[in-house]
Amino acid sequence: MSERTSAAHAASSPTAPVGDERPARRWLLAALALALLLRLVSWWQSTLMMNDGPDFLWQAGQMLAGHWDAALSHPYLPLYAAATAGVARLVGDLVVAGLTVSILSGLLLVLASWGFGRRVPGARVIAPCAALAAAINVRAVNYTADIQSDGLFAALALCALWAMWTSRERKGCARSALAAGALSGLAYLTRYEGLYLCVPWAWLLGVALVGGRARVPMLRATLAFVVGVLACVLPYVLEVHALTDAWALSIKPSALRMGLTDADEFLQAPPDSPLGWPFIPSRRASLAAGAEARADGAGSEAEAEAEAETETETETADGTHSAPSPGAEPGSGPTGPSKPDGKPATPAHDDGPHEDAARTPDDPAQQADDGTARGASRTPDHATSPTDGTRPAWTAAGVGGAAALASHAATAVGAVRPAPSLPLLARDARMLSPFALVAEILRGFLHTLRGEAFVLALAGGCVLFRRRRELLGFLLVTSVGWLGVLAIHLHVNGYLSNRHYLTAIVPMLPLCGAGIAWFAAPVTWRRVVLGLALFESVRAGTWPQREDKQPRLDALAWVAEHTRPEQWFLTQRRRDGFYAGRRAIVTNMPCRDVSVLKKLREYDVPYAVFSLDTLEHDQPEWLDGTRFAEVTRFSDAGETVLVLRPTFVELEDGSAGR
Repeated sequence: MSERTSAAHAASSPTAPVGDERPARRWLLAALALALLLRLVSWWQSTLMMNDGPDFLWQAGQMLAGHWDAALSHPYLPLYAAATAGVARLVGDLVVAGLTVSILSGLLLVLASWGFGRRVPGARVIAPCAALAAAINVRAVNYTADIQSDGLFAALALCALWAMWTSRERKGCARSALAAGALSGLAYLTRYEGLYLCVPWAWLLGVALVGGRARVPMLRATLAFVVGVLACVLPYVLEVHALTDAWALSIKPSALRMGLTDADEFLQAPPDSPLGWPFIPSRRASLAAGAEARADGAGSEAEAEAEAETETETETADGTHSAPSPGAEPGSGPTGPSKPDGKPATPAHDDGPHEDAARTPDDPAQQADDGTARGASRTPDHATSPTDGTRPAWTAAGVGGAAALASHAATAVGAVRPAPSLPLLARDARMLSPFALVAEILRGFLHTLRGEAFVLALAGGCVLFRRRRELLGFLLVTSVGWLGVLAIHLHVNGYLSNRHYLTAIVPMLPLCGAGIAWFAAPVTWRRVVLGLALFESVRAGTWPQREDKQPRLDALAWVAEHTRPEQWFLTQRRRDGFYAGRRAIVTNMPCRDVSVLKKLREYDVPYAVFSLDTLEHDQPEWLDGTRFAEVTRFSDAGETVLVLRPTFVELEDGSAGR
């Protein structure tokens, strides 16, 4: 073979060395530095963390205090909180620790995208471009610059896919397969949807079996992959069973609807966690409960019972809970005040981005996975660990649990479990025709991916179609398969938000990298398009995704100064309780006055905090002075936030309005 032929073969081989590695490593370090800078800027530009943040910090605080049963009884899976707790031991602050874990997840996402780029011919150019694509992608920046588990989940998912493809290229390398399984299991411990990563591996195995290449090594690699998954999944499943007496891959409400637990009811969140605070459903949830009772033909008695259930939050769309007693002590997690003067310990730059644009604020079902989901049935003992020797043996328990979960998952396929009653918008989503369901999924995917990333991914797909079709197929199968999972989720649970699409987007990052390399060619129009796409990505990723929230922080600080630590206040977001250092009664709006009045009396609530825009849009009657009196307001150019005092708590129930 001539030198020219050998050189051509080396250049076309996906696993061939690419020459001097030092320039490639320098480009990788530059991409990592850019990713770090953009995420710090994004956090700096934001004001409030996402709504789930306080619950992850509460979990981490419980772990630091050694209360593992309480932490594992929370519906959110534990890996992000455990990583936050570990970093907090080094930095001494839970908020900084949570942000550190998220930003490191963003850097891991860059590294995994770079690794995929190295599997494409022309890796010397495409690998740095793939790293750049992950560094500047708007959604990747958004979800890895916040106190939120989605960034860690996405990074682990892409690393698992990278390990899968490496195992396939090495003709069934068992070590890479074991790593892929372990990474998939870790993704599951971040979000239960991580088990979906078994699907891309099944596709690789099927291709190997059909193609007749490396069948035996791929079967051995599959065994290693399964071992890696089970090593992470089984301990958590067995611990959940010991705490709750239910076999469950997750105790989130959406898992109940998907058939991933054999519990007949929602499991209650720990009452001192933000997720366990009292909750007032929206008016739509009340109407849905009454409509369901009427549809059952049970008459006025059933309708009254449905209304009573709605008012006491025992069975709303997102699995509300029996509220803790008014005299309960504040949680021992990070929600209490941490300054001597009683003001909340507000981080200097506290918002990870970014409310999902497609989310409807007054629809509890759309927020179920984002943190307004509640539990309603069993309450484990969060103070002590079981020590009576009643935990099942691991082997027998594992077999029994697998059989129970398989049975319940089978009943969930093709039918919606009747346990939760969903609000009206969720019901509408479940009634979509197959064509409309697919159209809605694609619309959400393109909206979340954004136009500039779509253009880059389309060009990159054309590059891989010519150079590395097997890799293109693997990435597309992974992304499209996840969209299929989302279609099932939308049908069963009735809602989706932007962050649910993140796992469909991360396989697009290597394609975006190949697209950047193609547009960077010395052709004027290509470089103009590339410059516009890169500029828009950086601008959108670092621009504040919400209006300035400083007035809200000022209002919450005022509440902290004028209330005692054991007092409650009324607001619309759980994170407000974190920033006020007080426990909050959370309401979805518009809501019924009678439900609000019940909670105000039960918990002796002195103040409520709402934005003026929210009240004008959802509850304008609260501004006429008959239900609430304005105490003070805080304003700037972007927002006005009111501190209100309830004035109708002494009225008779019948005169309290709706």
